[in-house]
Amino acid sequence: MSGPVLALWIAVGVVGATVSLPVILAVGIVLAWLRRAIHFARHAIAAPPRRLPFLLALAREVRAQLVIVGWTLLRRGRRLAAPGGAPPVVLIHGLMADGTSMWGVQRALHAAGRNTVAPSLGGALRPIGSYAERLARVLSSTAGPIDVVCHSLGGIVLRATLEKHPALRARIRRVVTVATPHHGSGAARWLPIPEARALVPGGAFITALPSLRALLPSAHITTLASRHDCVVYPHDTSRVEGAVTHELDDLMHAELIVDDDAVRLVVDAVTHEDT
Repeated sequence: MSGPVLALWIAVGVVGATVSLPVILAVGIVLAWLRRAIHFARHAIAAPPRRLPFLLALAREVRAQLVIVGWTLLRRGRRLAAPGGAPPVVLIHGLMADGTSMWGVQRALHAAGRNTVAPSLGGALRPIGSYAERLARVLSSTAGPIDVVCHSLGGIVLRATLEKHPALRARIRRVVTVATPHHGSGAARWLPIPEARALVPGGAFITALPSLRALLPSAHITTLASRHDCVVYPHDTSRVEGAVTHELDDLMHAELIVDDDAVRLVVDAVTHEDT
């Protein structure tokens, strides 16, 4: 096979794999929703989306995933000019993603005049400790105080990083976690992925990991979660002691970093200054 033909096949394979990811995630979301619906029926923890039919809510989540895939294909944020001023904001992506998934938040923060760093911590199927070591190198290479925004697994990676590298803790001013399963997620029980298996509620890893508040007793912490997240549930698993808490409705997992109103809450939390 000639070089150009082989390169074409490789390119088609890469694009195909990338585009198929939202489909795989959509199937996973449906399965998670069914499991969650049974759980709700038994325990009356919450209700399905109130203002949107389930299929419409699911379609919006798939759209959000496609938007994120588009950001990845276009390599959004890789050459973003720094606006200068204020401590940098490190954006930590979630499971099966990379730094480009945080483009919506990154773009909004730059519009607010904040420098950002959105590293890619490595591909899927890695132990959380591997992501934590990569994040430690990123945080160590950034001078001065730091603000942090985490999506989903990113908040757990931050905790694992700060546990192993206590010298970094004093530099963290503000943390915003978006749909982070601080106490584990029900979805982790059926996902056969090392990162997810570590997040089974009551499991050894999530139980032994120090809480975000214990690691950062003086930092300003904000959490965002949706009552209708089908990946991280129940929604109160995202809560952190002493944090400012925003609990939204009718949004699913990826939408929380794509939806304009949710992104605005993140930016406000990062740019707010105590008086």
